Amino acid sequence: METIDPYLETDDKPQLAILVQTKNERLKMKDLDLPELIERAGEVWLSCMLFMVQGNLAAITMNHGITALKVSLGVVTTYFVAKKILKVNQFWKTLVLLAIITMIIDYLIHPTHFGEAWTEAVMTGLGASAFATVGHFIANRRTKGIRLRK
Repeated sequence: METIDPYLETDDKPQLAILVQTKNERLKMKDLDLPELIERAGEVWLSCMLFMVQGNLAAITMNHGITALKVSLGVVTTYFVAKKILKVNQFWKTLVLLAIITMIIDYLIHPTHFGEAWTEAVMTGLGASAFATVGHFIANRRTKGIRLRK
């Protein structure tokens, strides 16, 4: 794929330069995976909402939604920074990282609604990782064709 940068100047004279990027170069330049960011935010938000109301969907209020959004934004920001610093690229490692960061952020943002002071935070972290696992396997399922033996 060729891209033209009309603003590239050399020797004080505007010139057109053709920049060629290969597929591998484009992948190296990608710093933020937007679909993953949206997925992780949704997984954390849903897990936080479910555990704040203890599964009672009739008890959901706007304040619960705002609190879950705060937790979700805090987790996503911390998760992507930690993922880049630690160079986490295996799926199971991302699940562990997501669970740990969700536990910490949830514990810091709001008090528990059941059990000990840390119980809801731990359950929210495990729930976010569970949602991530289910979402991963649903998105990556492959239909297996029938193989005929010869």
